[in-house]
This record gives sequence, structure tokens and C-alpha cells, in this order.
Amino acid sequence: MVSRGMIGSVCKGFFFFLFFRIGYLLLSLPAWALLILHFTVGISIWWFAGYIILWFVVALLRYLLIVFARQCVKDEKETLARQENKNPYSHKNTPPDAGGQKTV
Repeated sequence: MVSRGMIGSVCKGFFFFLFFRIGYLLLSLPAWALLILHFTVGISIWWFAGYIILWFVVALLRYLLIVFARQCVKDEKETLARQENKNPYSHKNTPPDAGGQKTV
């Protein structure tokens, strides 16, 4: 059976990426409008090319921001993993053959 917490986290991730993709699509609409204006009105194709280049630069910067954030979280998790476990009631302090009792 799936817990409510798991469903909530899946839904949060789903909606985050849904809005992320919709936002990404909306950022490309001016490029399509510029391309249509090029063929109908006759504006320069460089307006379209310039916006596409800007769109790719923004996408690259967003990607690099996500990679940077992931590296920061990874470093923090490694730091937390290296800390010594000082909890005397933890299973990590109990040898596997002690039968659940801590040996002195």
C-alpha cells in the first residue's frame, strides 16, 4: 500500500515539472511569433535567430543552476554522512551477533 506522504511527494514533483515544462513552452512562443511575422510581414529573420539564441542561453543558465544546486546538496549530504553517530541506542552501535544488546 502506498502512503499518503509518498503520493504527496510524487504529486509535488509532477506538478513542479509540469509547470516547468509549460513555462518553458511559453518562453518559446515569442520565437514562433517572430518566425510567423518573418514569413507574413517580412521582418528580418535575425529577430527570430536572436530570440532563439537568447532562449538557449536562458535554458543553459537554468540547467547550470540546477547542476550547481545538486552539487551543493550532494556536498552537504556527504558532510552529514561523515559525522559520527553518537546515539547510544542506535543499531549501528550494536554488533550483529549481540542479539540486540549493547556489549561493553
